[in-house]
Amino acid sequence: MHNAFVVGYYGFGNLGDELLKSATIRILREAHFEKIYLTLPSKFSKLNLQSNYSDSVSRFDPVDVFSAILNSKIIVAGGGGIFQDETSTRSFLYYWSVLYAAVMFKRRVMLLGNSFGPVSKRFCKMLLKHLLSSPRVISIPRDSVSERYCRIIGAKVIGGTDLAILELMGRDLQTQVKPQVSLILREKIDISEALSVLSEQNIDTVKIVPLSLEDEQVASKMASTLSRNFNVSVEYDDPIATIARSSLVISQRF
Repeated sequence: MHNAFVVGYYGFGNLGDELLKSATIRILREAHFEKIYLTLPSKFSKLNLQSNYSDSVSRFDPVDVFSAILNSKIIVAGGGGIFQDETSTRSFLYYWSVLYAAVMFKRRVMLLGNSFGPVSKRFCKMLLKHLLSSPRVISIPRDSVSERYCRIIGAKVIGGTDLAILELMGRDLQTQVKPQVSLILREKIDISEALSVLSEQNIDTVKIVPLSLEDEQVASKMASTLSRNFNVSVEYDDPIATIARSSLVISQRF
């Protein structure tokens, strides 16, 4: 039996990344890995997470990270767009350094369901190419553009898909659709024209669904604005079920 170390943007309240985490862990469990190390923010490292993960690793504790690498047969980047420098060069360098350290310690590295780019800085492009072209690294990207990039630079690659889809396929989403609208917003926008059409169709219920901590402030502002004309609530507990029950979804995320 072997151990695996999963690296990703987990524990920050982002629904998409939590779906990626669950899908990655499920895949590794089905592959019979005995122990799974998982990067989490330091505030989670002291919690008892044994029911869900074998062991949590404080993501910015070098001792924790190197220990997980040394005790694992494979290091897995568990999905998402973590290899881009548009949002944060620091974040790009963090993930690159963890995976490159694994290569230096002669561990296998799998990039499972990731995308690559946009990468605009020249040195970041060089680092990414150097990592992906290592014989110890295999990529299973989630989109055709990333797959093509891997093939161009000579990386070992297998076509994949978005891990969130695999996780959703494993859930029972059969439910009765209700005459309601789910709003998934990243910023406050004017959707009065769209909602006026809904009023004409006798749809007066609006569910605002924040998918990340950043969305919650926007959700509160939109709820205050829309509550004058609609029955509005902000759904925190089960966003996926809320979306599945809605007859219409208006989203700024995709």
